[in-house]
Amino acid sequence: MSGHYPNRHVYNADAAHTLPAVIIEALIQSTPGRLVLFPALPTAYPTGRLRGVRTRFGAEVDLTWGPGERTAVIRPTRTLRVDLRTSSGARPLDLVAGEDCVLTLGPQ
Repeated sequence: MSGHYPNRHVYNADAAHTLPAVIIEALIQSTPGRLVLFPALPTAYPTGRLRGVRTRFGAEVDLTWGPGERTAVIRPTRTLRVDLRTSSGARPLDLVAGEDCVLTLGPQ
């Protein structure tokens, strides 16, 4: 993983944990008042699923995608409005605590 200590076996946690974070950030980004879905969907992943991502505003999100459709299921833990951003643009999204919000998006 790292050549910092060539004479020892060192596990570099920074390098090991970076790749999952990069992939997640390519699929979903959040701040306390904003949710960005599929900002940089990698072409290497034409189909896929990501489950259980936590947002910075306290929701859990599941994502699925394929050639013709992208879907997000948002499970908010509190009621709030966020700015939703997708490849189609931006709009306000009202979320209600305990109610799943299912969003179906067209192709990227």
